Amino acid sequence: MRGVLGLVFLPWQLCLAFNIDIQSWIALSPPPSVTAKTSLFGHSVALGRDVAFIGAPRHDTSGGVFKCPFQARSPLGKTSNLGCTQINDNLSHKTADFLGASMTTSRQGELFTCAPRQGSNRYLTLQNPTGTCYRFTEDRNNSLREYFRFDRKLLGSSDYGLLTIMGHELTMSEDDILVIGAPMARTRDFNWNLERTVGSIVRASPFFIPRAKESPWSRVTLSNLGDPHTYDLAGSAIVRGRYYYDFGPNHYAVGAPKAIMMRGAVFVCPDCLSPQNTRSDKVRFDKQGFSLEGFQLGSRFGQTLCTLDLNGDGFDDLVVGAPLFTTKREQGEAGNVYVYKTNVRGHVTTMDLMNQDLPRKVESGARFGATLASLGNLDGDGLEDFAVGAPYENDGAGAIYVYRGSRSFVFSDISQKLTPADFPRLNMANFGFSANANQDVDGNGIPDLIIGSRGSRHTVLLRSLKVERIAPRSSFVVPTKVNPKDNFFMIRVIATVNQVPTSIWRAQIWLNFADDRIEVLKNNATIELNRVQQAEASFHVQSLQKDFGLDDHSTPRPIFFKGFVNWDLDPSAPKGFHVPIKDPLNDLLETMSFEVPLQTGCEDNVCKCSVELSKPNDINRVVAGTGKGLEVTMTIVNHGSEPSYENKLEITSAYPIPFPNRLKCDNLTDAGGSEQKTTYSYVCGLPGVAANGERKLSLVFDIYDWALFTDTDAIIVETKLNHGCDATIQKSWNNLQQTLRFPIEFKSEIITKSLSSNIQTQYDYNSTMTLEFKHVYLLTNIGPSPTNRPFTFNVYVPDTEALDYDLAESNLKCLPMTSGLVAGIHPPYTSGTKALSCQVETCNVYQCTIPTGMAKDQVESVNLNMAFQAEKAEMLFEDIYHFAVHTAVRTQGRYNYDDFTKFITEFYSLEVSSLAAMAKSYWPYIIGVVLGLLLLLVIFALLWKFNIFSKTRLFKDQLEEVDKKA
Repeated sequence: MRGVLGLVFLPWQLCLAFNIDIQSWIALSPPPSVTAKTSLFGHSVALGRDVAFIGAPRHDTSGGVFKCPFQARSPLGKTSNLGCTQINDNLSHKTADFLGASMTTSRQGELFTCAPRQGSNRYLTLQNPTGTCYRFTEDRNNSLREYFRFDRKLLGSSDYGLLTIMGHELTMSEDDILVIGAPMARTRDFNWNLERTVGSIVRASPFFIPRAKESPWSRVTLSNLGDPHTYDLAGSAIVRGRYYYDFGPNHYAVGAPKAIMMRGAVFVCPDCLSPQNTRSDKVRFDKQGFSLEGFQLGSRFGQTLCTLDLNGDGFDDLVVGAPLFTTKREQGEAGNVYVYKTNVRGHVTTMDLMNQDLPRKVESGARFGATLASLGNLDGDGLEDFAVGAPYENDGAGAIYVYRGSRSFVFSDISQKLTPADFPRLNMANFGFSANANQDVDGNGIPDLIIGSRGSRHTVLLRSLKVERIAPRSSFVVPTKVNPKDNFFMIRVIATVNQVPTSIWRAQIWLNFADDRIEVLKNNATIELNRVQQAEASFHVQSLQKDFGLDDHSTPRPIFFKGFVNWDLDPSAPKGFHVPIKDPLNDLLETMSFEVPLQTGCEDNVCKCSVELSKPNDINRVVAGTGKGLEVTMTIVNHGSEPSYENKLEITSAYPIPFPNRLKCDNLTDAGGSEQKTTYSYVCGLPGVAANGERKLSLVFDIYDWALFTDTDAIIVETKLNHGCDATIQKSWNNLQQTLRFPIEFKSEIITKSLSSNIQTQYDYNSTMTLEFKHVYLLTNIGPSPTNRPFTFNVYVPDTEALDYDLAESNLKCLPMTSGLVAGIHPPYTSGTKALSCQVETCNVYQCTIPTGMAKDQVESVNLNMAFQAEKAEMLFEDIYHFAVHTAVRTQGRYNYDDFTKFITEFYSLEVSSLAAMAKSYWPYIIGVVLGLLLLLVIFALLWKFNIFSKTRLFKDQLEEVDKKA
């Protein structure tokens, strides 16, 4: 059968929706011989390249497929009547084949369609329709060709006995292979008395069907043990998406609307149509696949599916329709849609239900969710959008709801709702029974939408308008300073966007002000950005008062404005297929505020005088003890055009001013202060300050007595300046007050020194010995600052019965604190000596305090008188003793044992001391004897040297010889 379809472009001046254009659309209608209700024209729809395909599965009892070419890229207002051809005329007609029940197109624009009730196969005692699928390719024959027909021999050992109603749903694999749904597929499960009708999906070329024992939708589970004839209808919906990190590109979601005891289910599996992977353990359903279960009995959960990336994370999410869902008793078959988010964590994928309450009109019998269509990135925001059909809403009129992608999966608003009322001349019914947006027919880069209306003779093709987003960043150019004598000035508004727009934008500018000194001749303007980034407008502002109301004694008050810029596409711009629209969520209202400063009647200065007291010189910190005076430099500045008079500076501080001549006051008077002189007040009369002049002041405060600062951490000085601007008009400027604060830092260092007296030893023959000695400690503050609080230090003395001692002091208070061993004290002992120290003996600790603190170079002494009795110590006569006393200065709130000052004394035992005393008494005699012996030895040596002994012997021999002779 052939006929002519009316191809009409109908522009309607309705409100422009976002962003599917309902002002211009293409109406596709069958020839008169095709009746609406009997043919089911619009049951399925698909888009090819410049052609629309429409299925009418009951046309002429066997079904029909119509091809409707169009010229979508032609300018608006021009129509093309190229005719429409029924492309299945070459096929033999059989009753109830239902040809055109499903459609899909490949990336090359080829059409695939099926007749799910065509053909039959006998299985056991049953004769069942199997289904046949066809392919249409543009060639000279311009007709359908058989693509796939079922043969039971193809099943082999797949555990399936028959594929029934094959072709109810279609989709394409990544490599453009047809994947077919067979919701009435029967398995040969020999564990049951009868076969089970569960459904499945198959790949057409080469043929492949998952094994029944391995596919998730046909395995025997606890959920279907009690229902061998489940009629799950798996394969009623099929979508391909990216749900896993790996396992190839072909991941599928399969709807089974009557599974799980009629609640419905969706089965998700990775690459479940690959022979290698399906029979492999790595894709077993219990390890890698999962299912989503319905929530209501008989709701047909999984009847429709839509896959798209709603949140832009790179993985596809899933929208599941349940068109027979009942919300209330009186709202049967209202329908519902569930939105699932895909979570991919490594090799594990889960899906979480994120939304089950999309905004819509809830109506009994509407069957919301009977149609689901992915619209791609319809609005250009990087997130994919989708459409939901409710073909029986409003007493069968139908509707399509459009929802924008959301990173949060929150759909608070309907992006757009399409109803037959948007096309008043078409009189459509069951609008939205089918929808498809798989092609960009007008070439603007956005998928376009075709919607089938199965209960009427019309299908509409709607183009999607490109959405343009801009980021406005306008600015206001105002004068640097306005001279009031001019009585007017100009303001420029530069309207700017962040990118060159592809269309004409209009910026509406308003100026808002609340100032009775001025008026704006025209406070609004409209400028146009015709594919440029920047344009500007000017505003004329004039004064309503002379010199803007500025008198000789007033401070110039700036003029304050608020500006608003509202951006919109120019509605008067010529329309066309490629004219974009704006995003309603794009914030296109700018609000800015600005000031216009005024000069004064005295040019840049306030008329008469304008005096201010500058901040003092930068004194970050005062170190106590480093100077006798604190010098603060301040400046009085007159910005006016006339000199100031009667300048008086009031000064209040806790410290006197010893050098008033440095202030250069006309007169300095003592204002008294407090009776106890804890504060000092002065009034300094100053000469006038010339116009545009200044006068420097140098305040020197006496801070020599640092005892005043031991209880404070800062020097506080308060100043107040009074002045007059006219010889006859006195003005007191109370705002010319300052409180000056200068932090004080105390830097002091205490050193200790020991002066030990000689040991006085007394002993007797009863083995009793007493040693008396004295330690004098000198503590000196080498500054530069005094100590700002009472100064304390500790003295550690070994506690032994043999030692008697007392602390003598002049300006000290020494109190016993603790007793015990003191760890960390390591005096340098002499090798071979016995130690008496705080590390060995129990130690008495005395805390000594100087209540008044210590000034710089102040020296304090501590006398420690000690007596040691050897008898009580049970000393051995051969022992040598080493005695140590320690002094610790408190530093930063703690005692540092490493900084201890150690005073060491060595003394001997009784025997050694007695021998030493005896040696001290008889040493002259011993020295005399030694010297006499040495003298004799010298004389003997001399006699020997000169042979005195030889001569004497010779003389003796001669005498004996003489005597003999005589």
